[in-house]
Amino acid sequence: MIIDNIKTKYPKIVYLLLSALIFILIAKSYLFFVYVVNFNGEIPNNINFVCVWGFRLFLISLILFIKWDFSEILLLIIGLVITLLTRNSLFLAFFVMGVYCRNNKISNEYLVKNYLFITAIFFLGMILLNAFNILPNGVDVHYRGDSIRNDFGFGNPNSPFLAALPLYAGYIYLRFDKYDIYDRILLLIASFVIYFQTYSRTGLITILAILLFIEIVKRVDIRKNKFATSILTLLPLIITALSFFTAKFLNNNFFNEILSHRPESWDIYIKNIKLFRNPHYYTLRETYPLDNSYIFSFVLYGVIFTILLLALYTYYMRKNLLENNAKIIAICSIFLIYSFGENILFNIGLNFTLILAISSVSFRNFLGPKKSIFQRK
Repeated sequence: MIIDNIKTKYPKIVYLLLSALIFILIAKSYLFFVYVVNFNGEIPNNINFVCVWGFRLFLISLILFIKWDFSEILLLIIGLVITLLTRNSLFLAFFVMGVYCRNNKISNEYLVKNYLFITAIFFLGMILLNAFNILPNGVDVHYRGDSIRNDFGFGNPNSPFLAALPLYAGYIYLRFDKYDIYDRILLLIASFVIYFQTYSRTGLITILAILLFIEIVKRVDIRKNKFATSILTLLPLIITALSFFTAKFLNNNFFNEILSHRPESWDIYIKNIKLFRNPHYYTLRETYPLDNSYIFSFVLYGVIFTILLLALYTYYMRKNLLENNAKIIAICSIFLIYSFGENILFNIGLNFTLILAISSVSFRNFLGPKKSIFQRK
């Protein structure tokens, strides 16, 4: 009753609470870039204290501002179980934010805009601080041939492309219906500017593949093209299979050189996949870096959780295909494709599409007489 009165008196509070939590999550991601990746240290205790307690307080606030029914409670229980199994509280945040957005009728556009604008503030802030040498490049100097690779203060030359992904996704989402030649030129220029500073070949190749994929999504009537519908529906599973195929069959000098020795590392990791989380993951990662969200999930979180996640994305892709919601398909594809070469799929400070997917799930669809989303209309 008290919450209802607050909502009635201050209707914008449901938006402000969500925005505040998103700000905290993005801030924590950038603090990780600066202190852990760049300075090879730890986030200072006083700063980390503010972020941790800010995260907890706003997450609790979101929970209080949800009108819980069977569907919402079941999703919360799933989120709690996954959090306990993975020992990662951010998965609970994914589920709470997804339920919160649907329960309070917060549009996809509002969520996307928040991630776009808040990320833009932090991203441009990092570049300006680096340009004025207030925030220097990382302690480890990276080279491409004889050229020093700029990391813009992110600590790793591959990180600027990674950090910019919400900007690409948000921009494409908002401009999708009016996406024209000027948008294409702008995104290409931005991509090559980042590349010629960082020399991140994997980042550039992936971004160009994403932009090409967007062109295909815009040009093909996905509801009438059975082949396109099947490919897009199964995209999470296809990229997962491609990850394993790359590790086992493309683990050679040519592809290792192109993909910065990722296939070599992936092949080592897939030998350590278990039904549930692998307790030796962090010891393994100290020796071999891993830049693939799918193999990362299979090794760190186990087979059961990863299959659940892939099923959720497959459900969401299919749902939006049947609704002809091409721009949701486009931005989900951006994160799914980029996750082939980076650990981004479970980074709530960067990937907002998992929140969108969870917000679309309602168990009423399974209990009621409605037609299954896996049947054609």
